[in-house]
Amino acid sequence: VEFDANNYKGGDNVWGDISDMDILDNFAERNVVENVNSTTHLASTADALDLDYLFLHKSDDANGDNKSTSIGYVQENSADVSEQSVERLLSRRKNICGTYYSFVKPMFVSFISWFNQAPVLLKLIITCPCVVLTGAFLFVTFSTALSSTTKMVRENRGGLISMGDALFSTDTPTFQPSESIIPTSSPSLNPSASPSKAPAEIPSISPSYYPTSQPSSSPSNIPSQVPSLVPTQIPSMSPSSFPSISNFPTSGPTISSRPSNSPSSSPTHAAIIFYVLGDVPYSTQEESRLYAQLYQVPEDAQFLVHVGDIRQGKGKCKEKEFENVKNILQSSEYPMFIVPGDNDIIDCSNVSEAKKYWDKRFIAFENNWQHSLPVQRQTVRQENFSFFLEDVLFIGLNIIGGDGYTAEEWTIRLDDNLDWALEKMDEFCDSMVGLVIFGHGRPISRHNTFFMQLSEEIESVGVPSLYIHGDGHQWKLKKDSFGVENLLRVQVDRGGIAAPLKVKFQRDADSPFEFFRDYPMRSLPPTW
Repeated sequence: VEFDANNYKGGDNVWGDISDMDILDNFAERNVVENVNSTTHLASTADALDLDYLFLHKSDDANGDNKSTSIGYVQENSADVSEQSVERLLSRRKNICGTYYSFVKPMFVSFISWFNQAPVLLKLIITCPCVVLTGAFLFVTFSTALSSTTKMVRENRGGLISMGDALFSTDTPTFQPSESIIPTSSPSLNPSASPSKAPAEIPSISPSYYPTSQPSSSPSNIPSQVPSLVPTQIPSMSPSSFPSISNFPTSGPTISSRPSNSPSSSPTHAAIIFYVLGDVPYSTQEESRLYAQLYQVPEDAQFLVHVGDIRQGKGKCKEKEFENVKNILQSSEYPMFIVPGDNDIIDCSNVSEAKKYWDKRFIAFENNWQHSLPVQRQTVRQENFSFFLEDVLFIGLNIIGGDGYTAEEWTIRLDDNLDWALEKMDEFCDSMVGLVIFGHGRPISRHNTFFMQLSEEIESVGVPSLYIHGDGHQWKLKKDSFGVENLLRVQVDRGGIAAPLKVKFQRDADSPFEFFRDYPMRSLPPTW
């Protein structure tokens, strides 16, 4: 029965959804359809018959009883399908169903019953190959699909084809631009592989891979990653990532939508990073540890400073001790400075001899490296040094603890230290933004006069300042040292129990000095 879907007035009848197979099976078996609404759409069966629509139609009499059941179809392309075609389809389904119920189903039920009673080992022997074969089938299927998808993606230059692209694009993607001189009226979904001959009237959604031969008439929403060959006549709304390669300047300035809050008054300065260690080595084992620590210093180091005490305790000081430490410190990859400690000179039984050993190996020790640091040394006391780096003044002084030397020697040495520090601070006071002073000794009563005068000068200069030393063997950080707000004092850990201290100075930071006792270190070689 031919059925006109467009003119059909369903009344109280509604569209119903039911399994296509169930309907055909029931229809083939009994030629009756139960619990089916007036009209049911059978999509898969329609495809099999090359129909646009296929329906099962049940007509009821006045009492609501089933009167008749028939198949109706609609084919909009005027090609007719005979009732014999429908009958052949139903007959084919009937044969399949008859075979299933008379032969396949009993065998399947018998196998399941036998399998449930079979031994566990036999079940495994049967099940495992099935699982393996199923997995292999799924793997091959997935690999084939993935390979096809990858090939398709590569052919489309990395652009995935969406549903919309598939519906409205050609069968195969084109890789060359259109030969038409007139641009398209709407933007493309993906950028072309080669530049167009004329700019489009509407900006593209995403920038193209290559520069166009002519500038567009209106600014794009997103700046391209490749510079244009010819400058545009209209300024861009945001700066491009790369400079233009054109020989001609743009006719208008760049109008950034995100200007800076205020112009920079000076160029940005990189941080200064250096490492400080002290009170090491005190034994043969610590000599090996010091070798390793120097090797592991990170690559961000600009220089290192040893703040004294390269040997342990009092007594006779052997020249070999000084030579060993010199060789170890020379293994550093970065320039190294050193100031004397009390163990190195005044705690030796022969002070003058120990002073000669130290001076011979460590005066101008930084000259063992090629560097550009502008180092100066005090004429009357060569162990005192200074250099000016990135507007920060670094000063090394002979400040020791202990109880050696005479009172006169203490006074002369501390006066020399103060003269050198004040001289350098006065020299760079107009340009320096930070001050770092290296020494060995922690402040004691015999240093009072020296530190009081030095701290007064530091306070008057007003720049962030740091006095960093050893001697105490344990980490300490004291703010507002000697009552001066801009002066920090740091005592480093003993080198035998801790790695060198990392110090970072950043002039633009709220707290210019930062200290790191734990940081990523370079790995030792396997043959260490």
